[in-house]
Amino acid sequence: MTFSPSFVVKTAGILLACAALCQCGPKPKPAGDAGAPAVTFHYDVALSFTPAAAAKLKTMGQKAEVSGYYFGAPNDAGKEKVNEAGDIELGENLIDVDAADQTVPIVANIDAKALAAVEGGQPSVLVSAWLAPTAGVANVLKCTTFKGTGAEAGTKPVDIHCDLK
Repeated sequence: MTFSPSFVVKTAGILLACAALCQCGPKPKPAGDAGAPAVTFHYDVALSFTPAAAAKLKTMGQKAEVSGYYFGAPNDAGKEKVNEAGDIELGENLIDVDAADQTVPIVANIDAKALAAVEGGQPSVLVSAWLAPTAGVANVLKCTTFKGTGAEAGTKPVDIHCDLK
C-alpha cells in the first residue's frame, strides 16, 4: 500500500500538533505526593552466603534480592491509614545483588507526611533476602531477617546470612 505525499505531510503535521498540545496540559503526578518532603536514612546490609548457597546461585546464573520494607504502628492521626496487619506502609527497597559476601548500602526515602502518622515518628524496618524473582525458578535460599527501627539499622551493618533451603 502506498500513500500520497500530501497524505504523509498532513499526517505528520497532525501528529506534530498533537505532540505539541500534549506538552501544554498538566503533567501526570507520580504515585504518592511527589512534592512532599522525604525523610532519608541510610543503612548497610552485611550480606553473606554459605559457600554452597553462593555456588548454587552462580551455577543457576541467578542473583539474590535484598529487601528493606518500612512500616510503622499508627498514631491517632494514622488510624485510618493502616493495612491488614494494622501497620502504615512506608515503602520498600528491592536491590538485586550477586551471590557473594558484600556490604549493600541502602538509602530509604520515606514520605514525611506518611511518617508523621506513625507512632513516635520512627519507621520500623524489616530486612531480608531471597533468590531474585525469575519466572519458573523456585527460591532455593533461606536467609535470616532483621526487624527493628531505622535508627537501629543505621547504627551498624544489618547482618543477613543466606544458606540453601
